[in-house]
Amino acid sequence: MPGRLAFDEAMQFPRSRLLVPDPELREGQVEMVEIKTRRGLIRRPWGLEGGFAVVYKFRTRSGQARALRCFHVDMKPDTEERYRQIATYFAAQPALQAVTVPFTYYREGIVVKEQGRGEVCPLIAMEWVEGRTLCEAVHLYCNQGNRGALRELSQRWQKLVLTMREARMAHGDLAGSNVLVREDGRLVLVDYDGVYIPPLAGYPPVLAGQEDYQHPQMRQRPFNEETDAFSALVITTALSALACDPTLWRRYARLDERGNPPESLLFIAEDFADPRNSRLFQELLSARDPFVRRLAQELRAACEQPVAQVHFPLALLDPDYERREALKRLQEAIASDDDEAIARAWLPLLEQYRPAQPELPRVELARRRLAARQRFREALSSRASLRAILASYDTVLDDSRALTPGERCLLAEGERFLQALAAQDDETLLEAAAALSQHYGLTMLSSEEQARLQAARQRQQARQAWKEARRSKEIAAVVRAYTQLQQAGLSLPPEEERLGSLATRFWTLATDPGAADEALLEAYEAIALSPLAAELRMSAEQQQRAELAERRLAALARLRMALRSRRLRAVAEADDPLLEESTALTPAERERLELARRFCAALDADDDATLVMLGEQLEEEAATSTGLLLTAEERERLELARERWRVYQRFLSALHSRQPRLIAAAAHPLLAEMQLSADERTLLELAQEFVAAYEDDRRLVAFYEHLQTARQSTFFLFSAEEQERLTALWEREKRWRLFEQALIMTPEEPGEEGPRRLLAAYNELPSALLERLTAAHQRSLTQARQALELLYLLKQDAPDEQLAAVYTPELLEAFPSLLNSVQRQRLERVLLLKELQRAWRACDYRRMLLIARTIPQPQALERYGLQLRVAARRLAEMLQLPGVLLALRPAIDGNRLIVSWRWTTDPLLRHVLVCWHTQALPPLPQPLYPGQLEQIGHYRIVSHPEPAGQGTASLNLTVGSCTLLHVVVCALLPEDWGQGANGRFVEQDGHLSDWQAADRPWWLGRALGASLALGSEVALS
Repeated sequence: MPGRLAFDEAMQFPRSRLLVPDPELREGQVEMVEIKTRRGLIRRPWGLEGGFAVVYKFRTRSGQARALRCFHVDMKPDTEERYRQIATYFAAQPALQAVTVPFTYYREGIVVKEQGRGEVCPLIAMEWVEGRTLCEAVHLYCNQGNRGALRELSQRWQKLVLTMREARMAHGDLAGSNVLVREDGRLVLVDYDGVYIPPLAGYPPVLAGQEDYQHPQMRQRPFNEETDAFSALVITTALSALACDPTLWRRYARLDERGNPPESLLFIAEDFADPRNSRLFQELLSARDPFVRRLAQELRAACEQPVAQVHFPLALLDPDYERREALKRLQEAIASDDDEAIARAWLPLLEQYRPAQPELPRVELARRRLAARQRFREALSSRASLRAILASYDTVLDDSRALTPGERCLLAEGERFLQALAAQDDETLLEAAAALSQHYGLTMLSSEEQARLQAARQRQQARQAWKEARRSKEIAAVVRAYTQLQQAGLSLPPEEERLGSLATRFWTLATDPGAADEALLEAYEAIALSPLAAELRMSAEQQQRAELAERRLAALARLRMALRSRRLRAVAEADDPLLEESTALTPAERERLELARRFCAALDADDDATLVMLGEQLEEEAATSTGLLLTAEERERLELARERWRVYQRFLSALHSRQPRLIAAAAHPLLAEMQLSADERTLLELAQEFVAAYEDDRRLVAFYEHLQTARQSTFFLFSAEEQERLTALWEREKRWRLFEQALIMTPEEPGEEGPRRLLAAYNELPSALLERLTAAHQRSLTQARQALELLYLLKQDAPDEQLAAVYTPELLEAFPSLLNSVQRQRLERVLLLKELQRAWRACDYRRMLLIARTIPQPQALERYGLQLRVAARRLAEMLQLPGVLLALRPAIDGNRLIVSWRWTTDPLLRHVLVCWHTQALPPLPQPLYPGQLEQIGHYRIVSHPEPAGQGTASLNLTVGSCTLLHVVVCALLPEDWGQGANGRFVEQDGHLSDWQAADRPWWLGRALGASLALGSEVALS
């Protein structure tokens, strides 16, 4: 929160800083005072600063004085709600209005700026009270020795304490600075931050108060009506003592150096912490005034008690206080007409209190009512009968509020229930019972009353159900309601009785799955032809049930006509699923229907087994007078089924032997027409495949492989000779497959593992399989042998010529993982040297030097040193720098030689030599050794690092003061083979490079020279 200075600054600009809606305040002005400082007099707003807030004296537009209270510390989030509750409570309590001032809390009250940042702060506006603080008034009266004024001040304070207690209010921070004494002597409380009122019960306390007025356990004090008990006792004791002896102020008040009064009233915190050793307490306990001594005793006892047990001794201020308070509570109870509260409020201390005697008759009436209510409730809780409960009621309770609404309902509805029971009025009986059950249930009813109530309930339910069923016209509802009426013993008019019987007969048959269809149709037609048909509405399910019975009777008639024809197909076609649940079908009819159905189904499904099984039964049936007869076509199909069945039985017998030759021999054309199982057909095909492939090795191996993957791989029992032939052929096939697998896997295996594995698989092949080798196979075997030979030569460190003779590019394509990195480098070097020889024979000097630069081992090139020097000399003679431009420019610090040229894409043209001298340069030797450069003159070597590319290069050299300069420019070709391909030249000026040895010469390209006069420029080509 902002500080005091920020609030002072804001108060001086009320029009722009005050946000309150009251124009009287916004157009007013804060009062200013002059303060002496080291720099002289300054004017600042008149304000009093406390622990939480600054209070400014403010003049409104109309000149009225107001107090504006601004908080300079962060307040609790519920501060606004507290102040709203406090203002409302003060306004509703006339007694408090005399000791407090009205106020208004503004959450957004004033804009305060500090360090360039604006903040909206709350503000409280209240009446400005003219007067002194309690401490200031005491200081004045004591210095004057004015006992009368002090006595009046003490009495006013005691009345204020009683007023606060009667209003159930606590200030929370009672102190000499928070009590103002008006000019007419009236006391006013200010600073309401810590106020307690009943609406704030349960809220946490805001502050603990000032320690010179508070209990040593001040931070543990409760937040309730007793919050001010200790501080009020401190002020009461101090004021009473000073009224008796004003000199106490001079002896115990701690005035400042200017003689101003302190914030405390006689007592300080040290007195409360150790009252037994307090000099002030000792003097007060021995005072001449007994009232002062009694107050001092109460205060000392309070200091030694826990703060939660401290209570203000109100009886000391008003001996009748407790009786007046008791009478007040009694009168409040009588006003509320609460018998229980009245009985509790009559205390023994009121027995002899005259003002309470007029209320005694009302107290006696409350006691009689409570006793009557007790008897009534005892009967109610003892689970007595309804009649006993009603008999326990006393009319003294008629006008009493002591009974609950439920108890009043019990009395009224209980009487009504008993009257309805006597009059046999079912409707009233049920209404009263429903009202009773809402509050107390029906356990108070006797068993006879319970039975009669249940009977009334059943009769009412039956009547209601019959009315609802008649309205719905649904047969099921009518039947249920009709049954309820019969069970309740109620009768119906003849027409309604006829309606119930028709519905009941139809509903009984329709819901019985075994009911005869004829009886159901008869009941259905009885309803349809009755005059009451419009009073009944069948459900869709009931309608379907009647239609089902009609269709089932028609299906039964068709079946019996077919049975009389004795034709199998006619009987099967007359079959209807509706007949499954028909009770009219005889067992004999059902048996013949099932026989015809199964035989025709077997004919349609081509089921020979079922046809053969049913054939004998049909032949026996045909001999009877009612039996079913076969047509000629059906008899012919039966004979075919019997023949196919015999063929199938022979096939099954062969399968049981598990011998493939017997199974193949059991094959018959009729089996192709039969519905064999998948396993049976597979076994037959495997057996036929075995017999057909036995004399052909390739086909037999294919069969055996097929058999191994089949689900029936272990079914067949081969003879010893067959098993031996199969095993031998399969072992030979596995070796061939191992050889083919080696062909596939060898390229991925490192070193000699691949070639050796391939040759080992080849050596395992029997002679009978060698004829299956193709040209590709032979080529792979040859490459495997060459690969092993190459590895052997590499391990033996054989001469390069032998390695080159064995190696072919196809060898590493066939075996890409054959060589490790070292062996591969050795082989690559051999191939490069071989390529170097070919380039020498072809006089391809450029290629020779490029190859030599890629070989990092110098010893490998020793035998080719002469050839390489010849190639370097001949190639250097052809090297010439393009685009050479020379210029000699004057400069203050010495003339400047500017040389520029173009680099080419030639990888061998990477170095340039520039030589200059004021005298003519001698011819450059060929080759040129580094030591010879120092004898020629000034020079600079420039290197272009690889990879070389096109681009312009230039030098800007300081050559001193000269008018004529001789310059030579040429390309350099160093003997850098055997050192790798990475060039490491940098610009040189009279020094050797960091890697070119003194005995390694440079070969000079075509030299371009010119003599330059100062300010001239020459292009060379």
